Amino acid sequence: MDQYKKRDANIELIRDIGMLSVIMLHCLCIFPNQYPIKGVLKAFLLNGVPLFWIIMGYFLFINCNFKNKMIKTIKNILIPAVITMLIAQIFNEWINSTQNFFQCLHNLNIDWNNLLSNIFSWNAGMYHCSHLWYIFSYVKIVMCFPVLKLLCEDENEKNEARKYFIILTFIAILASDLQHIFSVKCNFQPIVIFTPFTSNVLYVLLGYELSKKDTIKIIHGRGKLLLIYMFCNLANGALAMIDLKINGNSDYFYHTNSVLIIISSVVLFSIFKQLDIEKVRGKNIIYFFGKRSFYIYLIHMLVLDKVVSTPLFYQLTLNTPVIVQYIILSVIVLSISTVLASCILFIKKIMNRT
Repeated sequence: MDQYKKRDANIELIRDIGMLSVIMLHCLCIFPNQYPIKGVLKAFLLNGVPLFWIIMGYFLFINCNFKNKMIKTIKNILIPAVITMLIAQIFNEWINSTQNFFQCLHNLNIDWNNLLSNIFSWNAGMYHCSHLWYIFSYVKIVMCFPVLKLLCEDENEKNEARKYFIILTFIAILASDLQHIFSVKCNFQPIVIFTPFTSNVLYVLLGYELSKKDTIKIIHGRGKLLLIYMFCNLANGALAMIDLKINGNSDYFYHTNSVLIIISSVVLFSIFKQLDIEKVRGKNIIYFFGKRSFYIYLIHMLVLDKVVSTPLFYQLTLNTPVIVQYIILSVIVLSISTVLASCILFIKKIMNRT
Protein backbone atom coordinates (compact mmCIF):
# COMPACT_ATOMS: atom_id res chain seq x y z
CA MET A 1 0.00 0.00 0.00
CA ASP A 2 1.30 3.45 -0.92
CA GLN A 3 2.21 5.23 2.33
CA TYR A 4 1.28 8.59 0.76
CA LYS A 5 -2.06 7.51 -0.71
CA LYS A 6 -4.22 9.75 1.51
CA ARG A 7 -2.10 12.88 1.06
CA ASP A 8 -3.00 15.64 -1.41
CA ALA A 9 -0.03 16.04 -3.77
CA ASN A 10 -0.87 19.68 -4.56
CA ILE A 11 -1.09 20.66 -0.90
CA GLU A 12 2.16 18.80 -0.15
CA LEU A 13 3.87 20.71 -2.97
CA ILE A 14 2.59 24.02 -1.57
CA ARG A 15 3.80 22.95 1.89
CA ASP A 16 7.23 22.18 0.40
CA ILE A 17 7.37 25.57 -1.31
CA GLY A 18 6.44 27.29 1.95
CA MET A 19 9.11 25.39 3.87
CA LEU A 20 11.78 26.05 1.24
CA SER A 21 10.86 29.76 1.08
CA VAL A 22 11.24 30.13 4.85
CA ILE A 23 14.66 28.43 4.87
CA MET A 24 15.92 30.47 1.93
CA LEU A 25 14.60 33.70 3.49
CA HIS A 26 16.37 33.03 6.79
CA CYS A 27 19.58 32.08 4.97
CA LEU A 28 19.31 35.30 2.98
CA CYS A 29 19.14 37.37 6.17
CA ILE A 30 22.70 36.25 7.04
CA PHE A 31 24.12 38.35 4.19
CA PRO A 32 24.54 42.16 4.31
CA ASN A 33 21.93 44.47 2.76
CA GLN A 34 24.50 46.03 0.40
CA TYR A 35 23.75 43.45 -2.31
CA PRO A 36 20.85 44.56 -4.59
CA ILE A 37 19.96 40.94 -5.39
CA LYS A 38 19.01 40.46 -1.72
CA GLY A 39 16.01 42.80 -2.00
CA VAL A 40 14.77 41.08 -5.17
CA LEU A 41 15.10 37.59 -3.69
CA LYS A 42 13.51 38.66 -0.42
CA ALA A 43 10.46 39.97 -2.28
CA PHE A 44 9.78 36.46 -3.62
CA LEU A 45 10.47 34.56 -0.39
CA LEU A 46 7.88 36.22 1.85
CA ASN A 47 5.09 33.82 0.88
CA GLY A 48 6.38 30.91 2.97
CA VAL A 49 4.54 31.42 6.27
CA PRO A 50 1.38 32.80 4.56
CA LEU A 51 1.18 29.53 2.60
CA PHE A 52 1.30 27.64 5.91
CA TRP A 53 -1.58 29.77 7.25
CA ILE A 54 -3.64 29.20 4.11
CA ILE A 55 -3.06 25.43 4.34
CA MET A 56 -4.15 25.59 7.97
CA GLY A 57 -7.42 27.27 6.99
CA TYR A 58 -7.88 24.83 4.13
CA PHE A 59 -8.08 21.89 6.56
CA LEU A 60 -8.93 23.43 9.94
CA PHE A 61 -12.71 23.20 9.67
CA ILE A 62 -12.99 19.69 8.20
CA ASN A 63 -13.05 18.03 11.61
CA CYS A 64 -15.00 20.16 14.06
CA ASN A 65 -14.08 18.37 17.31
CA PHE A 66 -12.37 21.17 19.22
CA LYS A 67 -11.14 18.97 22.08
CA ASN A 68 -9.35 16.57 19.72
CA LYS A 69 -7.86 19.48 17.74
CA MET A 70 -6.50 21.08 20.89
CA ILE A 71 -5.01 17.84 22.21
CA LYS A 72 -3.35 17.07 18.84
CA THR A 73 -2.04 20.63 18.58
CA ILE A 74 -0.46 20.53 22.04
CA LYS A 75 0.96 17.04 21.49
CA ASN A 76 2.19 17.40 17.89
CA ILE A 77 2.91 21.14 17.59
CA LEU A 78 3.42 22.91 20.93
CA ILE A 79 5.40 20.26 22.85
CA PRO A 80 7.94 19.73 19.99
CA ALA A 81 8.39 23.52 19.84
CA VAL A 82 9.05 23.73 23.59
CA ILE A 83 11.52 20.81 23.32
CA THR A 84 13.28 22.69 20.50
CA MET A 85 13.56 25.76 22.74
CA LEU A 86 15.01 23.59 25.52
CA ILE A 87 17.56 22.05 23.12
CA ALA A 88 18.52 25.55 21.97
CA GLN A 89 19.16 26.47 25.60
CA ILE A 90 21.23 23.38 26.38
CA PHE A 91 23.36 23.50 23.24
CA ASN A 92 23.53 27.27 22.78
CA GLU A 93 27.31 27.43 23.29
CA TRP A 94 27.83 24.53 20.85
CA ILE A 95 25.59 26.15 18.23
CA ASN A 96 27.65 29.33 18.62
CA SER A 97 30.86 27.24 18.37
CA THR A 98 32.18 28.43 21.75
CA GLN A 99 31.99 24.96 23.39
CA ASN A 100 31.92 21.43 22.04
CA PHE A 101 28.86 19.22 22.13
CA PHE A 102 29.89 17.18 25.18
CA GLN A 103 30.91 20.25 27.20
CA CYS A 104 27.36 21.55 26.83
CA LEU A 105 25.99 18.25 28.13
CA HIS A 106 28.44 18.26 31.02
CA ASN A 107 27.88 21.88 32.03
CA LEU A 108 24.15 21.81 31.26
CA ASN A 109 23.71 25.57 31.44
CA ILE A 110 19.95 26.20 31.12
CA ASP A 111 18.56 29.69 31.60
CA TRP A 112 15.22 28.56 33.00
CA ASN A 113 14.07 32.13 33.57
CA ASN A 114 14.57 33.00 29.90
CA LEU A 115 13.03 29.75 28.71
CA LEU A 116 9.94 29.88 30.93
CA SER A 117 9.37 33.60 30.40
CA ASN A 118 9.33 33.04 26.62
CA ILE A 119 6.90 30.14 26.96
CA PHE A 120 4.53 31.81 29.41
CA SER A 121 4.60 35.12 27.54
CA TRP A 122 3.56 33.07 24.48
CA ASN A 123 6.68 34.20 22.70
CA ALA A 124 9.77 32.67 21.10
CA GLY A 125 12.17 35.59 21.07
CA MET A 126 15.08 33.63 22.54
CA TYR A 127 18.21 32.81 20.56
CA HIS A 128 17.95 30.30 17.71
CA CYS A 129 14.14 30.14 18.13
CA SER A 130 12.72 33.42 16.85
CA HIS A 131 11.00 31.54 14.01
CA LEU A 132 8.84 29.67 16.53
CA TRP A 133 6.54 32.70 16.82
CA TYR A 134 4.58 30.90 14.10
CA ILE A 135 4.00 27.91 16.40
CA PHE A 136 2.62 30.05 19.21
CA SER A 137 0.39 31.94 16.77
CA TYR A 138 -0.79 28.62 15.33
CA VAL A 139 -1.80 27.39 18.79
CA LYS A 140 -3.64 30.66 19.51
CA ILE A 141 -5.67 30.28 16.33
CA VAL A 142 -6.58 26.70 17.25
CA MET A 143 -7.66 28.00 20.66
CA CYS A 144 -9.99 30.42 18.83
CA PHE A 145 -11.43 27.57 16.74
CA PRO A 146 -14.92 27.59 18.38
CA VAL A 147 -15.31 31.27 17.45
CA LEU A 148 -13.86 30.97 13.94
CA LYS A 149 -16.01 27.90 13.30
CA LEU A 150 -19.12 30.11 13.62
CA LEU A 151 -17.90 31.99 10.54
CA CYS A 152 -16.60 29.01 8.60
CA GLU A 153 -19.70 26.99 7.85
CA ASP A 154 -21.24 26.77 4.40
CA GLU A 155 -24.51 28.55 5.19
CA ASN A 156 -25.78 31.71 3.47
CA GLU A 157 -25.71 34.01 6.50
CA LYS A 158 -22.35 32.73 7.71
CA ASN A 159 -20.86 32.96 4.22
CA GLU A 160 -21.93 36.60 4.06
CA ALA A 161 -20.59 37.31 7.57
CA ARG A 162 -17.25 35.67 6.78
CA LYS A 163 -16.84 37.59 3.53
CA TYR A 164 -17.71 40.80 5.36
CA PHE A 165 -15.00 40.18 7.95
CA ILE A 166 -12.47 39.26 5.24
CA ILE A 167 -13.21 42.48 3.31
CA LEU A 168 -13.16 44.60 6.48
CA THR A 169 -9.81 43.13 7.59
CA PHE A 170 -8.38 43.55 4.09
CA ILE A 171 -9.42 47.23 3.98
CA ALA A 172 -7.92 47.83 7.44
CA ILE A 173 -4.60 46.22 6.42
CA LEU A 174 -4.60 48.27 3.21
CA ALA A 175 -5.19 51.38 5.32
CA SER A 176 -2.24 50.39 7.50
CA ASP A 177 -0.04 50.10 4.38
CA LEU A 178 -1.19 53.52 3.16
CA GLN A 179 -0.69 54.98 6.62
CA HIS A 180 2.91 53.81 6.55
CA ILE A 181 3.55 55.21 3.05
CA PHE A 182 1.73 58.54 3.45
CA SER A 183 2.09 59.02 7.22
CA VAL A 184 3.02 62.69 6.82
CA LYS A 185 0.28 63.66 4.35
CA CYS A 186 -2.68 61.47 5.36
CA ASN A 187 -4.09 59.81 8.46
CA PHE A 188 -5.67 56.38 7.92
CA GLN A 189 -5.49 55.42 11.59
CA PRO A 190 -9.29 55.70 12.13
CA ILE A 191 -9.73 52.91 9.54
CA VAL A 192 -6.86 50.81 10.89
CA ILE A 193 -8.35 50.58 14.40
CA PHE A 194 -11.40 48.74 13.01
CA THR A 195 -9.29 45.71 12.06
CA PRO A 196 -11.43 42.75 13.24
CA PHE A 197 -8.64 40.16 12.78
CA THR A 198 -4.87 39.94 12.46
CA SER A 199 -3.38 39.09 9.07
CA ASN A 200 -2.71 35.53 10.33
CA VAL A 201 -6.42 34.93 10.93
CA LEU A 202 -7.20 36.54 7.58
CA TYR A 203 -4.94 33.99 5.85
CA VAL A 204 -6.76 31.17 7.68
CA LEU A 205 -10.16 32.49 6.58
CA LEU A 206 -8.88 32.82 3.01
CA GLY A 207 -7.62 29.24 3.24
CA TYR A 208 -11.13 28.10 4.12
CA GLU A 209 -12.50 30.06 1.15
CA LEU A 210 -10.00 28.37 -1.14
CA SER A 211 -11.12 24.94 0.11
CA LYS A 212 -14.53 25.54 -1.46
CA LYS A 213 -14.94 24.35 -5.05
CA ASP A 214 -16.85 27.48 -6.08
CA THR A 215 -13.88 29.67 -5.11
CA ILE A 216 -11.40 27.58 -7.12
CA LYS A 217 -13.66 27.90 -10.18
CA ILE A 218 -13.58 31.69 -9.87
CA ILE A 219 -9.79 31.88 -9.36
CA HIS A 220 -8.52 30.12 -12.50
CA GLY A 221 -6.09 30.71 -15.35
CA ARG A 222 -2.52 29.99 -14.29
CA GLY A 223 -0.99 32.43 -16.80
CA LYS A 224 -2.93 35.43 -15.50
CA LEU A 225 -2.39 34.36 -11.90
CA LEU A 226 1.37 34.11 -12.47
CA LEU A 227 1.44 37.69 -13.80
CA ILE A 228 -0.50 38.90 -10.75
CA TYR A 229 1.91 37.03 -8.45
CA MET A 230 4.97 38.54 -10.16
CA PHE A 231 3.50 42.05 -10.11
CA CYS A 232 2.49 41.93 -6.43
CA ASN A 233 5.86 40.66 -5.20
CA LEU A 234 7.87 43.05 -7.38
CA ALA A 235 5.63 45.96 -6.35
CA ASN A 236 6.02 45.02 -2.69
CA GLY A 237 9.80 44.84 -3.14
CA ALA A 238 9.76 48.27 -4.82
CA LEU A 239 7.74 49.71 -1.91
CA ALA A 240 10.29 48.27 0.50
CA MET A 241 13.11 50.00 -1.40
CA ILE A 242 11.19 53.31 -1.44
CA ASP A 243 10.49 52.91 2.26
CA LEU A 244 14.19 52.31 2.86
CA LYS A 245 15.11 55.56 1.09
CA ILE A 246 12.40 57.65 2.79
CA ASN A 247 12.34 56.19 6.30
CA GLY A 248 15.68 54.36 6.42
CA ASN A 249 13.96 51.04 7.07
CA SER A 250 12.41 48.45 4.76
CA ASP A 251 11.14 46.03 7.41
CA TYR A 252 7.48 47.01 7.15
CA PHE A 253 6.99 45.67 3.61
CA TYR A 254 9.22 42.68 4.27
CA HIS A 255 6.60 41.15 6.54
CA THR A 256 3.57 38.99 5.79
CA ASN A 257 0.94 41.58 6.72
CA SER A 258 1.26 43.65 3.56
CA VAL A 259 -1.76 43.67 1.22
CA LEU A 260 0.43 42.81 -1.76
CA ILE A 261 1.90 39.78 0.03
CA ILE A 262 -1.60 38.65 1.03
CA ILE A 263 -2.73 38.80 -2.61
CA SER A 264 0.40 37.12 -3.98
CA SER A 265 0.17 34.32 -1.38
CA VAL A 266 -3.45 33.54 -2.28
CA VAL A 267 -2.54 33.63 -5.98
CA LEU A 268 0.50 31.38 -5.48
CA PHE A 269 -1.60 28.86 -3.56
CA SER A 270 -4.21 28.91 -6.36
CA ILE A 271 -1.59 28.38 -9.08
CA PHE A 272 -0.15 25.23 -7.50
CA LYS A 273 -3.55 23.92 -6.42
CA GLN A 274 -4.62 23.87 -10.08
CA LEU A 275 -1.64 21.80 -11.24
CA ASP A 276 -2.15 18.12 -12.03
CA ILE A 277 0.53 16.83 -9.66
CA GLU A 278 -0.84 13.28 -9.46
CA LYS A 279 0.59 12.53 -12.92
CA VAL A 280 4.09 13.77 -12.03
CA ARG A 281 6.63 10.93 -11.82
CA GLY A 282 8.65 12.36 -8.95
CA LYS A 283 5.70 13.10 -6.70
CA ASN A 284 7.10 10.83 -3.96
CA ILE A 285 9.84 13.45 -3.48
CA ILE A 286 7.08 16.02 -2.91
CA TYR A 287 5.46 13.71 -0.33
CA PHE A 288 8.85 12.99 1.26
CA PHE A 289 9.59 16.64 2.03
CA GLY A 290 5.94 17.44 2.82
CA LYS A 291 5.88 14.79 5.55
CA ARG A 292 9.03 16.26 7.10
CA SER A 293 8.25 19.95 6.55
CA PHE A 294 7.10 20.67 10.12
CA TYR A 295 10.25 19.25 11.73
CA ILE A 296 12.45 20.85 9.09
CA TYR A 297 10.84 24.18 9.94
CA LEU A 298 11.21 23.49 13.66
CA ILE A 299 14.99 22.91 13.66
CA HIS A 300 16.27 24.78 10.61
CA MET A 301 17.24 27.93 12.54
CA LEU A 302 19.36 25.92 14.97
CA VAL A 303 21.05 24.28 11.98
CA LEU A 304 21.53 27.62 10.22
CA ASP A 305 23.06 29.29 13.27
CA LYS A 306 25.39 26.33 13.77
CA VAL A 307 26.54 26.30 10.13
CA VAL A 308 27.29 30.04 10.00
CA SER A 309 29.19 29.88 13.31
CA THR A 310 31.45 27.14 11.93
CA PRO A 311 34.71 28.45 10.39
CA LEU A 312 34.70 25.52 7.95
CA PHE A 313 31.73 27.00 6.05
CA TYR A 314 33.59 30.25 5.36
CA GLN A 315 36.74 28.35 4.43
CA LEU A 316 34.77 26.29 1.90
CA THR A 317 33.09 29.36 0.40
CA LEU A 318 36.10 31.69 0.51
CA ASN A 319 36.51 33.80 -2.65
CA THR A 320 33.21 32.55 -4.10
CA PRO A 321 30.48 34.96 -5.27
CA VAL A 322 27.88 35.87 -2.64
CA ILE A 323 25.05 34.27 -4.62
CA VAL A 324 27.01 30.98 -4.68
CA GLN A 325 27.62 31.22 -0.93
CA TYR A 326 23.90 31.77 -0.46
CA ILE A 327 22.95 28.74 -2.56
CA ILE A 328 25.51 26.52 -0.78
CA LEU A 329 24.27 27.70 2.64
CA SER A 330 20.61 27.04 1.71
CA VAL A 331 21.43 23.55 0.41
CA ILE A 332 23.46 22.66 3.51
CA VAL A 333 20.76 23.88 5.92
CA LEU A 334 18.00 22.09 4.01
CA SER A 335 20.01 18.85 3.78
CA ILE A 336 20.99 18.69 7.45
CA SER A 337 17.50 19.71 8.59
CA THR A 338 15.97 17.01 6.38
CA VAL A 339 18.25 14.32 7.82
CA LEU A 340 17.45 15.40 11.38
CA ALA A 341 13.71 15.57 10.59
CA SER A 342 13.89 12.02 9.21
CA CYS A 343 15.59 10.89 12.43
CA ILE A 344 12.84 12.51 14.50
CA LEU A 345 10.14 10.73 12.47
CA PHE A 346 12.01 7.43 12.86
CA ILE A 347 12.21 7.88 16.64
CA LYS A 348 8.50 8.77 16.75
CA LYS A 349 7.69 5.63 14.77
CA ILE A 350 9.61 3.46 17.22
CA MET A 351 8.00 5.15 20.23
CA ASN A 352 4.51 4.63 18.79
CA ARG A 353 5.21 0.88 18.42
CA THR A 354 6.26 0.47 22.04
